[in-house]
Amino acid sequence: MNFKIEKNIQPFYYQPKVYNWIFVGLLIVVSFVYQYHNIFLLRPQSLHQWRQCDCLSITMNFFKEGMHFFNPSVHCQGAEGGMSGHTISEFPIIYFFVAFLWQLFGHHEWIFRLVEMLIVFTGFFALFKMTEDILKDSLWAIGVVFLLFSSPMLVFYTNNFIANTPALGFALIALYFFWQFYKLKKKKYFYFSLLFYLVAGLIKITSLISFIAILFVFALELFGIYKFKNGNRIFEKPIQYILPFLLLVIAIFSWFYYAHSYNASHGAGFFLIGVLPIWNLDNEIIINIWKSVKSFWADQYFNNSVLIVSAVFLLALIVFFKKINKFFATVTIVIFIGVISYLMLFYKVLAYHDYYLINLLIIIPFIFISVILYLKEKHRQIFNSIFLRIAFFILIGYSISYSAKNIKERYWGWMNNYHEKLYKDLEDITPYLRSLGIERTDKVISLPDGSFNISLYLMDQKGWTDFCGISKSAEQIENKIELGAEYLIITNKKVYEEKYVQPYIKNKIASYKSVDIYELSSSQE
Repeated sequence: MNFKIEKNIQPFYYQPKVYNWIFVGLLIVVSFVYQYHNIFLLRPQSLHQWRQCDCLSITMNFFKEGMHFFNPSVHCQGAEGGMSGHTISEFPIIYFFVAFLWQLFGHHEWIFRLVEMLIVFTGFFALFKMTEDILKDSLWAIGVVFLLFSSPMLVFYTNNFIANTPALGFALIALYFFWQFYKLKKKKYFYFSLLFYLVAGLIKITSLISFIAILFVFALELFGIYKFKNGNRIFEKPIQYILPFLLLVIAIFSWFYYAHSYNASHGAGFFLIGVLPIWNLDNEIIINIWKSVKSFWADQYFNNSVLIVSAVFLLALIVFFKKINKFFATVTIVIFIGVISYLMLFYKVLAYHDYYLINLLIIIPFIFISVILYLKEKHRQIFNSIFLRIAFFILIGYSISYSAKNIKERYWGWMNNYHEKLYKDLEDITPYLRSLGIERTDKVISLPDGSFNISLYLMDQKGWTDFCGISKSAEQIENKIELGAEYLIITNKKVYEEKYVQPYIKNKIASYKSVDIYELSSSQE
């Protein structure tokens, strides 16, 4: 018998068509490991429920009060009442799109979760295809993506409501198109890249950290300092690329100017549009924030093993900088400088907010791509080592397991105690409120609630909370009654211990589980 010997058979570790399906299958499997199927129908809760409900509140108001893109609002009416909840933060394209879907299919929060998850997963697939093409190795590419997708905070917010994760997803898609431009020299890919960077940057400007690195590379080529593509320019005839880059920057700053003006005109102070730098803090606060990061938050970014390996790889990249592919090495170093700069500019938020760092995670795949590419080009035997690959996937498996345990704590452990104690009984109270004749526009005072919108959004009720106007003061309650507050809703019995509340709990009209509802009238009447 004669056997034909097949030529040009691709090795098992680089078969793009096969690994596309393997990658998608692994995304589904890992999503089940992270219990996304159990989380999908949950209402907003756990860490940063505050910001989750702010995002949902904007979406709900689009849905219920008209699709006015440039006129977003929240349930909280503001400390002085004059703003009527009008406020703005990031470019509201996600909120607007979800509200549109709600118009078609009804108010289902799982639609919001699905939209964010699909954007991030598309970004993961784009990162996978880019890495696979760079390394010509599907296994390493899968490893790089799933290492990124083992960050506890990224896992938590991917199936969630906060805008930082879709911004990262769009930035990853932008990187994929830029790589196509780098490889094929077709301008259409450059413009696609700018388009996705524009969307990402409008949502969260921190997602532009890789764009800034590319812009730095462009500047070096523009001024003839270095050519990054094997002695040739990435940007041939660089002058013609200045205007597109400039237009993107102008569009981003125009949005932030509009957002600042909008908030100023409505007296809104809900969202941070600015910086909270380290140099404005005294030494004691700086030290306390660092202790908080070290003792708790660092483990929420990544488990220690990944952080240590990433630090070692970054150090190797710096030491062997001259031997590593100049484009990837330069981009990685600029991103690293950007990460450090961002941490200095927003140091104060590190004590409480992990999600501010989501878009900084882009440093992780770039570190690993740069070092693995170096091994491929300079140390092929190590690159092909089965032992190194096994060790890498053991690290990833451990990291995924760590994140799965973390997610369990966030939803079904101590990290979710606040929701369970204060807000659980508000999850399904809205139909009952409507049965009492309380409409969503009938203003209420909701106590206790130290956020802008958590209880108000969960009830779908306009009004005020402790944070946005009450401040444990009878005078403030009187003020809100003058501004139209009709009902007092109490979700925790400890509120009754406060003297300022006593004059306003004489006219109880209903109870729902642990929630008490009172009709308000001035204590002076």
